[in-house]
Amino acid sequence: MNKPDKPMIQTEPEPRVTRRPVWYWILAALLATVLLLLAVRGVSWQEMIDTLRQSDPLIIGLILLAITVNLFLRGLRWGILLSGEHKLQPLTMFWATADGYLGNALLPARAGELIRSAIVGLKTGVGTSFVLATALTERIIDAVVLVLVGLFLLPGISGLPAWVPAALRVMAAAGTIGLLLFLLLPYIEDTIRKILTRLPLPDLWKEKLNGILGRFVLGTRAFVNPARAAGFLAFTPVIWLFDGFITVELAKAMSLSLNLSQALLLMVALGLASALPSTPGYVGIYQFVATTILPVFGMTRSEALTFIIVYQGLGILLYLFWGLISLPVLNIKASELRQPLELHPEKKDDVG
Repeated sequence: MNKPDKPMIQTEPEPRVTRRPVWYWILAALLATVLLLLAVRGVSWQEMIDTLRQSDPLIIGLILLAITVNLFLRGLRWGILLSGEHKLQPLTMFWATADGYLGNALLPARAGELIRSAIVGLKTGVGTSFVLATALTERIIDAVVLVLVGLFLLPGISGLPAWVPAALRVMAAAGTIGLLLFLLLPYIEDTIRKILTRLPLPDLWKEKLNGILGRFVLGTRAFVNPARAAGFLAFTPVIWLFDGFITVELAKAMSLSLNLSQALLLMVALGLASALPSTPGYVGIYQFVATTILPVFGMTRSEALTFIIVYQGLGILLYLFWGLISLPVLNIKASELRQPLELHPEKKDDVG
């Protein structure tokens, strides 16, 4: 288990935009419809209007500023993983992160990860496979952190739906195994490739699996560097606590009650639910989770539904604002991002 710190990655098929099959979208649409109907069942539209009317616009404005700051922090944290290949400007990382969140909110199949990776690749010349690998690494670490936070908070909160602790336990087991495999990938890559070549699969499948493996190995090598890992992990609790405080303050701005533990558990539940097949913007899923979780904390279903609509809406409006500004600032045309991973092949994917 003594790989060099800067190994050359075997040439992989370039990553391409993956189209979801039709059955996925049918399932996602049906699930969104059912969950949305369950979420709005029995709510009072007048109570929702009253909740909106009592919102404090000044605090809402400050919350938008806080979300912007947190986007900037997320960009800085992502830049730490990329720093072994290229020293990146903080503003470039901010613009790319904002565009990524906008893409995830409005486009299918988490296209924002592809968009933000393409933006960084276009502006820096860093290989898009490597950039995408670091974006995936960021998501994996965040998922593990969310599960750990949920398990820590779970004993102190009663009355939660049965699916929350059950899902947390399953995700904790899967996350632990996944994280161990993820960290071991650079050392067992050759063994896995040999196994893949012997599997009775079509060559096209083997090629795709090798490409996926290569990208995960790239991300892993970016993270296992001690200095980069320490920097990334130092930012992570700050970012998630900041997110939690933003959620608490948004509740206060709407004259609702939510403490930090409850806000973090809501974020954990939303993160778990986002793994389900979903339409763009997680329509239906977020509403169902909020109207299931927040009443346990004392909100009415109508207040919970109003809260999550504002919670999502503010994020989308802010991402849209910064996203529309970013492209002319970065001098990037939208057409350049339409097929980002097909149109901009990279020359190298080695990690320092």
